[in-house]
Amino acid sequence: MKRFPYSAPAPNTPPRLVSEAIVPGITWLIDNQREDGSWGGDSLLDRVIATCHSSMALLSAGFMLADPVLRGAVQFLTSDRITVHTWGFWRIAPLANSPADRYTVHDDLHTILDRVNRRSGSPHPDQLLDLFLMKVLIVLGRQADAARFAGPVLDDYSPENGWFGRADTTTHAIAVLAALDQAPANLPEMLTTADHVVRTRCVRHGPGLVSWGDRVTTTAYTVINVLESPLCERPALLDLAAQGARWISSQQQSDGSWSPETPPYGGEGEIVHPAYFTAVALRCILAYVDSTVGSIGGLVQASYVQARVAKLVAVETRYAVSNRRWRTATIAVTTATALTGISAAGYKFKEALQSNWSGVAGLAIVVIAAIIVLIFDLVHYSSSITRWIRSRLSGPRQ
Repeated sequence: MKRFPYSAPAPNTPPRLVSEAIVPGITWLIDNQREDGSWGGDSLLDRVIATCHSSMALLSAGFMLADPVLRGAVQFLTSDRITVHTWGFWRIAPLANSPADRYTVHDDLHTILDRVNRRSGSPHPDQLLDLFLMKVLIVLGRQADAARFAGPVLDDYSPENGWFGRADTTTHAIAVLAALDQAPANLPEMLTTADHVVRTRCVRHGPGLVSWGDRVTTTAYTVINVLESPLCERPALLDLAAQGARWISSQQQSDGSWSPETPPYGGEGEIVHPAYFTAVALRCILAYVDSTVGSIGGLVQASYVQARVAKLVAVETRYAVSNRRWRTATIAVTTATALTGISAAGYKFKEALQSNWSGVAGLAIVVIAAIIVLIFDLVHYSSSITRWIRSRLSGPRQ
């Protein structure tokens, strides 16, 4: 696997994407996790989907299920309150590798299977529930079972437009069908059709930047699916995937997040928080960097820790400078006032205390200034102790 140099990388290279896109995005996710371990807005659907994708992004970035941020997410995802939204692939994906939650995964799988058997459909006509079920079974290592549900997916295939003429759905179907123990006999034709759909549906945004549907989420799913399928063996499509990942990074906000947009498969009015869109964008860039560099987890973790330490040092430096300025100003004012008060008191001590307010004010300001300096020191030391205790309780990130 080709390795890129880590010193002075050119713009849009994988190391630059790690430091300037992935780490800020991960930092934003961790800083915006809700107290109950979830991500997202007020809508429960938003929070379930955002939490699932955020968890998958953090797992791809090298975080372990034992990490406090993911422990909170799993606790939310396995709570009784979200059972209404367990029919999809969302919850199984982050829990698939958690032995403690195998019963939850089993129950979700049967919920999806029941919906498929009843032909209940999915939230959007272009979102194939059978395809989701096949993806779940493949993730669980049950390719033979997944093949039993390929019929309806194959029925929706069009030699001219793939699946509904959508790059994201078409590449998703290709990735799933190609992962079966025995791929469909006409898979080569499907690959050619998917190649055509991906090429003709892309929107160019200048040199080296493309999107699909002019949306971060649609582009992200297309790139992820291309990288997970035989389509990545086609140099032209691999180059388009790289351009899509770079376009997504160009849409990142200054705070590390991605702005909400119209969801690709429904959920308008409910999926409105930046968390879902940020997590999906991160999953795409992580997949691209991993396919290019390899060993993405270690690289991201090292860069993340470095960024956190740098941020902590910057905060400490600003606080120390501010503290020194306050101490210097307070001491200067205190000294000047004290000298004024002492000079007045020295002239006529008794009358100064009784009638000369400058002397009394000088003594009062000396006491107040000392208290202010003491408060600053106490805040400084207590914040340092608090950070040390938290670091000991949470343990190092792996």
